[in-house]
Amino acid sequence: MGVKLRELPDRLDVVSFPTSREFVADEHGDIVVSYSNGEERLANLLADSGQERYDSVDDLMTDVQNSLPRDAVGEPYQSEGEG
Repeated sequence: MGVKLRELPDRLDVVSFPTSREFVADEHGDIVVSYSNGEERLANLLADSGQERYDSVDDLMTDVQNSLPRDAVGEPYQSEGEG
């Protein structure tokens, strides 16, 4: 079972920023990230990224989210904050 996407920042709280994509992939790449329609190893999600450095966990999460399939985080154009 993987780590839910929304829980990934908590799993990465041991990372000191700034850091490199290579370091995250080497040290934490085996984390399996679960999202709405699948799962993938963190290293695979970062493999094709053009980002070489992360200044914060927010930078890293943006890169991870940009690497996910379009429908991975729920219905397109739907807000999770409503209701």
